[in-house]
Formats: sequence, structure tokens, C-alpha cells
Amino acid sequence: MRRKVYTKELILNAAYEILVTRGAGHITARNVAIQMGISTQPIYLEFENMQGLKDSLLQSIATNLQETIFTVSKTGDRLVDFGLNYIQFAMEQPRLYTAFYINECMNGPLMYDLSINFFKELTRSDLRFRYFSDCAMEELHDQLLIQISGVGALASGKCLSFSEDKVHGLLKETINRHLEKNTEVTLAQDC
Repeated sequence: MRRKVYTKELILNAAYEILVTRGAGHITARNVAIQMGISTQPIYLEFENMQGLKDSLLQSIATNLQETIFTVSKTGDRLVDFGLNYIQFAMEQPRLYTAFYINECMNGPLMYDLSINFFKELTRSDLRFRYFSDCAMEELHDQLLIQISGVGALASGKCLSFSEDKVHGLLKETINRHLEKNTEVTLAQDC
């Protein structure tokens, strides 16, 4: 008799289905096992605990979003493109967006770390930000994240008609304001 093998990937796929159909709060060992038609034993053989499964799922989704969706070039400005792509993701996949970012964030600190690290990666080679301190980068990140998350939430709920030009202008304005502010600080420190 041949034994069935339940890999991490299969378990994560089942957890992903639960996430997008029922929400993060429903990702339990029992629900994942039911989704797969198995006992909970294979889950705990692959993951130390449910938080480990959720963190792996979160990391997998975040990596996929960063590699395939958030880096699509639209305007030539990587930060503006990131914001526009984030909002487009919210509009095109509202259930996943809501489950991932709004309803029950599976791990807030991990989400924030993933976001800030991706942001730093986007800006690392951008000469406009070469003089930004870590504090200034975090401030710009937080400001943009608040804006795109707000528009994304309104767009995913069909509460706002998404105008790419309007959001493009809003994001550029925020970026330019931070560039001016940090140039002034740098010049003042040099004097």
C-alpha cells in the first residue's frame, strides 16, 4: 500500500484557500486538515505550530506579490508604481486583499517588516533618496503605506472609483514633499 505524502506546499495551498474564502481567523489545524481531507498530524509534522504555518503562508504570499505584482513598471517611478500596483491588486483580488491586509492581519509585526524591507529594496538604487536617514525612509514608507492602504481599502470595497492619474499625483506629491523636506534638513546640517 502506497503512503500519501502531504508536503508543506500542499498544506500552505489548503491554508491559502481558507484565507481567501473564509479569512485568516479560520486558519486552524482542524480547518486545514478538513480542507485537505486528512488528520492534523501531517500539519504538525511539517510546521512546529499554527503560527509557523501562518507566518510561512504570509511570507509566501508576500514574496509572490513582490515578485509578480508590486514591481510591474507603469510610470518609471518605482515607488509610484508600487502604490498603483498595490491598489490594482486590491481592486482585482478584493477577497485576498481583505483577508491579507484588512480583516485579520495574521502577524502585524511581520507584515510591517516585510513592507519596510521591500520599500528599502525599492529605494536602494534610487539616487533621490541617497541622503535619507533611516528615520526619514520609515516616515516616507509609513506615509505612502497609509495612503495606498486607504485607497486600496476603499477601492476593494467599491467605495471609491479608482483614478490612476489622481492616485499617481497624490503619491508623487507625497514623495516630492518628503524629498524637499529631507533636502532642507541635509542642507541645514551642512551649514
